[in-house]
Amino acid sequence: MTFAEFYYKFGLAEYPFNTFTTEDERKTKELFIEPVDYSLIKDAFKNSRTIIMAGNRGTGKTAIVFDLIRNAPQNSFILYIDDFSSLSEHPSIKDFYKMICEYLVNTLMSRAVEIKKGISHLPKEDKLFLSQLIVNYMTTVTYQNLNFEIEKIQLSGFSRFINKISKFIQFALNYGLSAGVKLFNSMFANQFSLPIIETNSAIGILPQVKVNVDTSFKDIDTSFSLLTRICQLIKRIGFSNVVVMVDKIDEDSRFKNDGEQISTFIKPLLTDNKLLLCPDLQIAISLWSIPFDNLKSDIRTQKFYCPVLQWHRDDLIRAFNQRVKVYSCEHTARKFHEFFADDISPEDIKQLLVLANHNPRDLWHIFNALFHKQYAIDPNASVFTKEALIGALADFVTDFNYFEYYPRKKNARRDSMDIYRYINHLLKLPDAVFTANQLNSYAGTGSSTNNFIGSMQGMGLIVRTDSKIGTGIVYQISDPKVIYAIHKGLRIARAQ
Repeated sequence: MTFAEFYYKFGLAEYPFNTFTTEDERKTKELFIEPVDYSLIKDAFKNSRTIIMAGNRGTGKTAIVFDLIRNAPQNSFILYIDDFSSLSEHPSIKDFYKMICEYLVNTLMSRAVEIKKGISHLPKEDKLFLSQLIVNYMTTVTYQNLNFEIEKIQLSGFSRFINKISKFIQFALNYGLSAGVKLFNSMFANQFSLPIIETNSAIGILPQVKVNVDTSFKDIDTSFSLLTRICQLIKRIGFSNVVVMVDKIDEDSRFKNDGEQISTFIKPLLTDNKLLLCPDLQIAISLWSIPFDNLKSDIRTQKFYCPVLQWHRDDLIRAFNQRVKVYSCEHTARKFHEFFADDISPEDIKQLLVLANHNPRDLWHIFNALFHKQYAIDPNASVFTKEALIGALADFVTDFNYFEYYPRKKNARRDSMDIYRYINHLLKLPDAVFTANQLNSYAGTGSSTNNFIGSMQGMGLIVRTDSKIGTGIVYQISDPKVIYAIHKGLRIARAQ
C-alpha cells in the first residue's frame, strides 16, 4: 500500500502536513483561521494604530499579515516589505527611511495604469516632485523607460503625441531637402568644376520639434520629512491611507538566526517614535519574539498595539479541522478527535496539544510524525493507535530542529554553547523546575552555572519564577518538548 492510499483512508484527497509555512501554502485564504485575539488586531489595524506583532516561529504572523492586506479597504496604498538586502547589517534610521521611500515610489509606479487619472489631476509642482522621486528612487526601469515615465507624468497626451510624430516629420522633410541639396550640389559642381560633397544620408537641416521634460533634478536628501511628503502625495493621487507592512526580518539569511544581531538590525526602526506615530502612514511590523523581548524595554509599548501571538488549544483544534476540511474529499472530512483510536485517552490528547506549544506549525509536525509512524506500524489502520501516538511524539521531540526556534550566535564555533548543549544540561534534571544549585548538582555546570542560566533565559528556554527554595530562585523550563524528554528519558542531540 502506498502512503497516498494510506492517508486516503482517512478521508484526505491531498496530504495536509508537508507544508509548514504560509509562503508554501497554495490555499492560504481557505486555510486561514482567526486565533481568539485576532479581532483586537483587526480593530487596531482598522483604526490606523501602529502594530508591533510578536510571536514564536510558526504562530502564523505572516498569515495574519496577508489576511490584513486581503481585507484592507480597496483604496488603501499598502506596502509589503520582506526583503532587507538593500540595508547593511547595522542600518541607521535614515537607511530605513530610504528603503521605505524606494518601496513607496516603485510600488506607486507599478500601479501606473491604475493611478493615471490621479496623476493627471496633480498640480505641476506635484508632478515635478513625482518626476524627481522617480529619478532618485525608481530602481526597476532602464534610463530610457525612466524618461518615458517622467514624460507621461509631466506632459499632456497632446504634447506626447507631438513628441512621437515630430521625429518622423523631421526625417521626411530633411530627406526631401537633402535630395534637393544633392541635385543642386551636382549641378554647381559640374558647372564650376567643384568637388562633390558626399551626402549619403539625410542632412539635419530642420531640428526635431519636441516638448521637453525637466529631468535635471538634484539628488534628494532622504529624511523623515521627505517620507511624509511622499505619503501625502500618494493620498493626493487618490489613496485613502498609506500602510507599511514589515515582515520576516528574522529570516534574513545574513543573520543566521542570531537573536542579538536581529535585535541590533531592527532597533532603529522599532525605537523611532516619530515614524511609528506619524499620522501620514501606518506601520505594522511582525517580529520573532526573541528580538522583540530583547528590545522590549526600549519600545514604547504603551503607545503602540503590541500583541503576542499564541494559540489556545481550542484555536489549534479549529485550525486543524479547517485544514483537514480543505484537503479532504467531499463530505469525508473528519474532526480532530475522530482521528484517534478508542484506546487513546483524553490525557494522551492533552499531552499532544501541550507539545504543540500554542503553535499551529508544531501541530502539523506532530501529525506528520503520526501519519508516518502509523503507516510504518500498520498501513491498514484508519485511525491512530496509542502505539503510533507514543512513537510519533517521541520522534517529534527528538527529531525537532531546535535551531529553527532558538537563537544562535552567528559564526559560532561548533564546540561553543548552543541550544542543544543547554538542553542536554537540562535533561539531567529530574523535573522541569530547578534552582541554580540543583542544576550544578545534577549537570555539573560548576562556575558557569549562572552564565548558563542567564543565556537560557535570554533565548526563552527557561523562565524565572517568583518562587524560592531556601534562598535559591526557582526556574522553570518553558519548552514542553524538553519537559517531555525529561519525563520519558529521551535524548535530544544535534544532527551530525
